[in-house]
Amino acid sequence: MFVDFASQPPALPGPCSSGAACGRCALASRDLAPGDVAFKAPPLAAMLQEQCVGRHCDFCFVAGLSRSRCSRCKASFYCGRACQEADWKDHHKLECGARAVLEEALAAAGLPGPDALQDALLAGRCVRAAAATTARSGSLADLESREGRLTEEERSQLWCLAKTLAAAAPQLLAVQKGCDAEPEKAALAFGALCCFRNNNFAVTDDLFIAVAAGCFPRGAALNHSCKPNCLLAYELEPGQPPQQVLRVLQPVAAGHELTHSYVDLALPSWQRREQLREVYGFDCSCAGCADLGSHLAVDTMLCSDIQGTGAAAVDAGCPIPPSPPCPERDSALAAADALLHRAAAEEDAIAELAMLEQVQGLLFSCVGQFETSPFSSVSVVICAVYNRKIVHPEVCKHREKWLHPRHMEVASAHASAHTAAMAALNWEASERHCEKLVEQYLAVYPAWHPISGLSPGKACCCCCCCCCCSCFCFSSVFCSSCSCCCCCCCCRCSCSCCCCCCCRCCCCCCCCCGCCYCCCCFVVVVVKHAKY
Repeated sequence: MFVDFASQPPALPGPCSSGAACGRCALASRDLAPGDVAFKAPPLAAMLQEQCVGRHCDFCFVAGLSRSRCSRCKASFYCGRACQEADWKDHHKLECGARAVLEEALAAAGLPGPDALQDALLAGRCVRAAAATTARSGSLADLESREGRLTEEERSQLWCLAKTLAAAAPQLLAVQKGCDAEPEKAALAFGALCCFRNNNFAVTDDLFIAVAAGCFPRGAALNHSCKPNCLLAYELEPGQPPQQVLRVLQPVAAGHELTHSYVDLALPSWQRREQLREVYGFDCSCAGCADLGSHLAVDTMLCSDIQGTGAAAVDAGCPIPPSPPCPERDSALAAADALLHRAAAEEDAIAELAMLEQVQGLLFSCVGQFETSPFSSVSVVICAVYNRKIVHPEVCKHREKWLHPRHMEVASAHASAHTAAMAALNWEASERHCEKLVEQYLAVYPAWHPISGLSPGKACCCCCCCCCCSCFCFSSVFCSSCSCCCCCCCCRCSCSCCCCCCCRCCCCCCCCCGCCYCCCCFVVVVVKHAKY
């Protein structure tokens, strides 16, 4: 680990969210170069998201066909016996019998749904881990409590959740002798909820898709910057707990602060500041926000019309003056929105069918029918629907005619069209829309950001990208064990290893040599939108 954790930022130039008011910070203990790992740490506690249950292992979070299921609660799935035994030792022994009781109690208290259950279980895990924490992961005490910034409604909701947890499942808060009273346990749970309310992280896979929630005290010490010098990523390995990895994006001198972005850097500055204010409770004054000239140019690009005369098709908070009225443009953009609403209605029906097929897949796993893909018939349905669909290309045409080529609505249209083309196996259209997205990423993301390491290539036609050699190409190689679109090894890259993100089979390449800082393989599961 090449990081020193301090209670205040240094008096050195560099990105910081609000100077001395930042509080805790992380400093480079030596000179760091792009691609270096500043630190790697396990979570204090982490938990798989509800929508990933059955498709990812509950212990290591690796995607695949879960072959081992808890026979008692029937709510936890594992990629093998080793993960099941490890999770039983760490958490599931206590949670197995308490889960159903806690879920009923939360619903009776007016806190139904998977989010409340996940928060309660994660709070219990944090409280238990705090009593036996290691220096490597950090402790609950390292987290800044948000209690003082809670609204009355938030405070009431958290106390309700904490009291329900303490009353319905006190064994989940059993940390030490002498702390058996329900009010004391409720206070512990409330403290944990206040600490990780804004300090927990979405654990993402190689496609930057969230699969779990985790409490990482080391990562929580990092301050925000709209011009970050680092990026947080996660290593998910079979049989191992997840690891949070801080990768350096640009040279950082010893003693300088390490920062990452709390929000998507592709957003215009006013939307970033609004999100930071609403979610994290501070007004950003980092180097990126202080540089009015640079973010004004990017903001104008992201929201202006085709002639650059003013803002068009943006929310009311946009500070850039609107473009002059144009009935023809407004009518065309309204038509594009109507097309998207129509497409959304179709996609909802497809999503419902996909969920039914997922249930079918879980039933297959119960009776040992592991060779049958639960998504196979869904893939056929979705491909047929998208083959007929012309909605997304039409939206692209409307928006490209009237909006700046880098307008965020144009990028959104190309992202949807790319997903539709991939689902329809239309590789030519997919490549065309993906090239537009790559151009957008190069324009809005920092030079060392992994996404801006992409460049379209024509050497072969595989669906993979690799930041170490800047190759990006397409292919239609399908995994025989699942319904994902897998990649072949690109002839321009010699640093790939084979493993399929869905079923761990050997037909998909991901860059994982030591020489690059990003593993970004564009694998598209047909029933799920890919996220970049």
